[in-house]
Formats: sequence, structure tokens, C-alpha cells
Amino acid sequence: MDSYAQFLASSADDRLVLIKSAPDGYWQERSERMALDLFRRCAARVPAYRDFLHRNGVDPAAIRGMDDFARIPATDKENYINHYPVDQLCWDGELGRSRLIASSSGSTGTPCFWPAFDEQTRHTAEAWELLFRDFLEVRNRSTLFIVAFAMGLWAAGTSTMMANEWISRKGYPLTLATPGIHIPDVLALVRSMHDRFDQIVIAGYPPHVKTIIDAGIRDDLDWKRLKLRFVFTGEAFTERWRTRFAEQTGLDNILTDALNMYGSADIGMVAHETPLTICLRRMAAEDDSLATALFGSDRVPAVNQYNPETRYFETVDGRLVVTAPSGIPLVRYNTRDIGGTLTYGDLETRLSALGIGLQAKTEALGIAQRIWKTPLVYLFGRGKFAASIYGITIFPEYTKWILDAPELTRVLTGKFVITTEDTDDLRQQLRLRVELAEGVEPTGRTRDLVKSVFVRELPRISSEYRALLQDMGDRVHPAIDLHPFGDPEHFPKDIVKKGA
Repeated sequence: MDSYAQFLASSADDRLVLIKSAPDGYWQERSERMALDLFRRCAARVPAYRDFLHRNGVDPAAIRGMDDFARIPATDKENYINHYPVDQLCWDGELGRSRLIASSSGSTGTPCFWPAFDEQTRHTAEAWELLFRDFLEVRNRSTLFIVAFAMGLWAAGTSTMMANEWISRKGYPLTLATPGIHIPDVLALVRSMHDRFDQIVIAGYPPHVKTIIDAGIRDDLDWKRLKLRFVFTGEAFTERWRTRFAEQTGLDNILTDALNMYGSADIGMVAHETPLTICLRRMAAEDDSLATALFGSDRVPAVNQYNPETRYFETVDGRLVVTAPSGIPLVRYNTRDIGGTLTYGDLETRLSALGIGLQAKTEALGIAQRIWKTPLVYLFGRGKFAASIYGITIFPEYTKWILDAPELTRVLTGKFVITTEDTDDLRQQLRLRVELAEGVEPTGRTRDLVKSVFVRELPRISSEYRALLQDMGDRVHPAIDLHPFGDPEHFPKDIVKKGA
């Protein structure tokens, strides 16, 4: 049976019963079995992985259990993805069986191309279907689903469209529209179609969806009169942001009506929020000790649940390493994301130690019947040296390239800190702090020069930023802060600081 037929024959209701009742041991056994099976299949059928094992002196026959599995060298973009031709990374070296090719710029600005096969679309469709049935109520409501992710070669928009087209064909009252990031088209759809559907679900990058809402308000569109739900991906946001966004759009239930996803071009949909994970984030945002007990830090990470039958996570040196049957099947792939995992049992134990009963808490919030018992994965991002805006990552290599422009090397040292901030009206803003060369005074002219070079150079090495700039203009320009040489707060002497 092919992947599409498997999806049509599957029962989301049976799956939900399992998700809400199976113990930790069941999920661990299923996940480990998947990981070992994928390893063996890749060793036999993926030319690049077979060579990777040979180069690293690994005999596939010697990998018998999870202790052996944990000693297999991890793969990453440098030692695996970029080391082999893309067809050699696919099953049996056959790129021609793929249904879709998406791209990401990667940390050097050189595009990486990621094929997707029917198996990956099935996994994504199964995940969306569970969200639709348990949280977004698509089974019982005619739904206009607006894909406001960037379309074209970018993975989020096209993969979302493909998976949800499968779901629509399964009999759900689901109608897709794909305006992409073009705001006037989104607003035109909402104005023309809102009274012809029971609800509208908008999927997009968090700050861009916020821009859509703001544009509608300026155009006298009363969002609160509409039945709206939202699904985001691309980056995390604060719970303060979610609260104000829910107030602005009139959401009925903040725990079910605005869900974020953890996805990437290389893996696809990795995991997603649930009412449980949103509840945990909101509790952690109000209590540093709870955040530390759950996540080992007083920072509030993105918190998601995942399907352990298609994702196996390890934490190695604080980084998430995943095994997944993605478009390019990946074994022990280092995502570079900083984070960890929790079982449902771990979660209950840690909360109990703080005097918090999870069952009582979820009952009080009215979500006890929507609690999933699958494992949780949390992440703090890809380290302190990158920033993101509207779903794209500004890697440190990008900023270094920009600051190496001849007109800037005369006035700057090359040291920088780049961050993403929320403005008072919840818009996203890139902020670039740079260190002036010794003896150079801060002036408005220098500040303008740095900004103009940034906006000129970044589109040359990031196709995502180029498209974003064309559509959004100066809303994605950085704010520039000039700091004197040796600024003790941001650039203390004798300490190398290349980004944040």
C-alpha cells in the first residue's frame, strides 16, 4: 500500500486514543525500534550513508542495540548533507522518486535543496489531521485554511499545502487558499470568504501574521467578529506576545487556537505545540523556578510534543540529535538546536516535586480531555550567534560577510551582536550592535552607512531575506546601535564576541 493509500485508510480517532493513554515505555520502545530499523535500511539502501559509515569505520552488523546506536558518529550538514550529491542522500540514490524539492540558504548562503517523498507528506498529513480533530475542530466546521507562509521553493508553504490537500481529500470540510506572504491577497480572501465558512485558520510566520492582523485593523477589518484560529512556525514567541495577539484577534481559547510548530527544511514538521505544552510555557513564564525545574534554565524555551514513531531524539552536548525518515532519511542528525526531551512521566514527577498536580491543573483549565502523553521536546534555538526574522535565520556568517564590506572595515572592528526583539506594538525588529574602530565617533552618517550596507549585501547571500525585503521593505531593515571601541557592556576589551 502506498503512502497516500495508508493515510486514507488510517484512523485519527484510534490514534488519539493511543496518544492519550499509552505509557512512556510504549513510546520509548516504538521510537527505539524505528531508529534501529531506519539505521539498517539507510546502511543498506542510501549510498551516501553507506559511504559515511565506511569512512567512519562503522560495521552496520555490529549495531545491535541502542547502546551501539549511540556510538554511531552523528551526521550534520557539513559532514553529510553538503559532502554528497543530493541523489546519493536519497533511498537507492533515486532523486526522481521525490514529489517536491524545497530549499534553504544554509549558513553559508549556498542553497541546500531538500527533496520530499510521499512518506514525508503522509507523516505531515497525519500530524495535521490530529491537530484538526483534537484542537482546531476542522472535522465539524467548514474551514478556510489560508497558507500565509512563503510559497515557491520554501518548504513550509508547499509542504503545508500538500499535506492539507491530502486531508481535504479524506473528507474533511477543508478548503485551501495559498496567497503566501502577500498581505493584500490574505485580506481580500478574509473579506470575501469569511461569511461562507464556519471558521478561518491562518498558517504563517508569527511576526508576519501579526503584520497581517495590523494591516487588517488599519483597513477597518474587525477580526474579533470572525471565528479565527492560527498555526505558526519558523520561530518561537513569548507568552506575552501570544496573550496580546489573542486579545487583538478575539481568540476563544488561547490554549488551542494559536499553535506553534517546530519544523525545518531538512526534517519537515518535527513537533508542535499542544494545549499541554502551551500551558507549561505559560506557567514557566510566570515562575523561574518552574522553568528551571523543567528545562534546566530560567529561560522559557519552545515546548512541543512529537510522534516518537517517526522521530527519535537524543541530547548530545546540549544539542538535539534526531533520527527521522525525512525526505532525506537522517540518522543521528545534529540539528544544532539547543534543548532536550521529557517523557510525560518525567513531567508529572517534576511538577509533583513543586507541589503541582498536572491532572488537577489541566482540569481547572478545561483541557484534561485534550492532554497527550507523547514525549516533549524543548529547544532554546540554534545558539546565541544567530537571529531570526519572519521565519528566516540570520546566521553569523551572513553578518560577518556584511561587516567585511570595504566601506565598513574602515570604521568598524567587525565585532557584533545581532538579536531579534519585539517592539511595543509586537512587531519584530532586528537589532545589530556593532563596535566602532578605535578613535571613530558614533554619528548618524555611520549608522545609516551600516544599515544601507546590510540591506544591500544580505539579499546577495540569502534568497529568503531577498524575497522578504521585496515584499516587506523597510519593516525588515535592522536597527543599528553603534558602540565605542571596548564598550565594557557589549564589547569588553580582550574578549572575543562575534554575535548573539
